[in-house]
Amino acid sequence: MNKLYVFLITLFSIPMFAIEVALIDRMLSLEPGVFSSFNHCQNLQELNKHASYFSKDVEFIMILAA
Repeated sequence: MNKLYVFLITLFSIPMFAIEVALIDRMLSLEPGVFSSFNHCQNLQELNKHASYFSKDVEFIMILAA
């Protein structure tokens, strides 16, 4: 029975790992553009490029430690 659990966990973990790797690769490919456009945002074209990396629907919440 333990072998079945290990097999099932492995079976369902592999696709999730592949998705995680793909996400990390995508983030790493976007990172230079995000920071470059931020560092050159005095240029309106670069500012617009930087803004295009973010959704207008995203809300950021600051949580302060007690």
